[in-house]
This record gives sequence, C-alpha cells and structure tokens, in this order.
Amino acid sequence: RRGDGPESLTAIVYSAEEEPKVAPAKVWAKGSSSSEMNVSWEPVLQDMNGILLGYEIRYWKAGDKEAAADRVRTAGLDSSARVTGLYPNTKYHVTVRAYNRAGTGPASPSADAMTMKPPPRRPPGNISWTFSSSSLSLKWDPVVPLRNESTVTGYKMLYQNDLQPTPMLHLTSKNWIEIPVPEDIGHALVQIRTTGPGGDGIPAEVHIVRKGGTSMMVELSRPPCPSWPGVLLHGYTDARRMPEALISTLPATPKLDTHPNRHSGWPQPPSNAKVVQHCLRVAGLDTFSQQYPLRRR
Repeated sequence: RRGDGPESLTAIVYSAEEEPKVAPAKVWAKGSSSSEMNVSWEPVLQDMNGILLGYEIRYWKAGDKEAAADRVRTAGLDSSARVTGLYPNTKYHVTVRAYNRAGTGPASPSADAMTMKPPPRRPPGNISWTFSSSSLSLKWDPVVPLRNESTVTGYKMLYQNDLQPTPMLHLTSKNWIEIPVPEDIGHALVQIRTTGPGGDGIPAEVHIVRKGGTSMMVELSRPPCPSWPGVLLHGYTDARRMPEALISTLPATPKLDTHPNRHSGWPQPPSNAKVVQHCLRVAGLDTFSQQYPLRRR
C-alpha cells in the first residue's frame, strides 16, 4: 500500500526586492541662502515589494545636463532635506527618487530653486568702542552691499572675555550695540559680521584690552606683509574723529602697545588732554613709502 510520507518542516522564502515603482509627488525646492536650498516632497506609499530606505535628491545647474547632477541621499522616512555646497545666485533643477536595497525608483517631475546672492565680502569697518562701569558699547560703519550681493538685515556679534570663556552671540539690526559686562574684565575678543538672506558675511575681529590711562592694545587679524618695513598708526581722539598725526613707524608686528612711555620718539600727549574715544587706522608701509590700508579699528 502506498501513500504520502511525512511532511518536512515549513520554510519561508522571500522573493527578491524590486526597485520602487512610484515617484515622489509635489516636490518643492527653494534657496535658503547663497549656498543652501530646502527640498520637500510627498512620500511614496509603502506597499512596494521592498523596504524603503530613503530618498535620493538629484540637483544640477540650469543649462547643464541631468547626467552631471550631484546626488545626496536621506536616510529613513524624512520627506524634506537641506542641500548645501551650492553656488550663489544660481538656478538649480531638482528631482527626488525613492530607493531601497534593490535600487532607485523613477524620478519625480523636476522643481526649480534659485540660491540667494552672496553676503557682502567686506567685514564691518571703523569699529570703535567705549567702556562704562558696567557696559561695553561698540559701533561701526554700516556695510553697504553691492548689486551682486544680498541685502544686510543686521549684524551678529560674538563676544568672549577672560572671565567667561564661552562665547556669547548678540544680534542687532543697527550698526551699534551695547552689552553689559563685568567691571573687572581684563580683555575681550569680539567678532562682528553681517547677516542677511544670503547668509553671514566675513567677520571683523577686535581684541579689546581694558587698561587705564592712555594705554590701549591694538591687534591685527593678520600680520603685515613681511616685505613691509613697518606699519603706520594714526589716532583719532575726539568725538569728531579728527586725525591727530602720524604716531609712529614700528617694525612689522601683529600687536602694538600704544602707551607713549614705552616707545622712544612717540609724542607725549598734553597734560590736560582728555580722550573721549579711540579709533585707529593701521596701514602697511612699503619701501617706497606707499601705504596699504589694513582693517580699521
């Protein structure tokens, strides 16, 4: 007599994954700065034969071919992303695709995005400051953008002193700011830069030393050119900021202590002189006595 034998153990077999068959819908892209854009889309349904791993964004400059597109992938089920490292004031085409372990699905219809104009390439200039018993006031010349630069909506100031090592960020829409400071600080480091739709600009850096009498420390962000025999230091000592005179020609150095008693040949101030504020202009001096303006303080 014949019949069926015993059954084997049950085995579960999965077919291979397929690439996504549906493209993301409602793709939207917009430039958020001179080098970034935000992209969002409507996610695909998860009824495909495979596990969705994320989305691939392809973007290329208008006028280029899609074959030259750059790619960035998101992980997980996020339906938005930020793309960085873009050219300023440039139009881009953008598509989005879903992907899994089998590959990448079809592309969405393309969307267009325009990056912003770049921020001004000039830092704030003519920075001056005054101390009171409990505050520090700074002001600077407004930065006027060129036609190919984005507008300036305000300024960011990063402030750090010797009593508080953690920098503090201050925002202002004016070309001046006043912040509270401890009475016993010795020195402070300040960075001021523009901010606007195109992003943040180049910072101007000031090292402020709080000292008595007529002494003040001046520090350049970069040493002068090695071929320059010295630097010129001009002083402005009243509220009208009228130039007094050429103070001195010194060996090229990134840091100068302007106390007259410590430098032979420097003019002594009158005994009744009262300095309201200090503003300095530093310039490089070459062997032909040609001045090369550096950053103003």
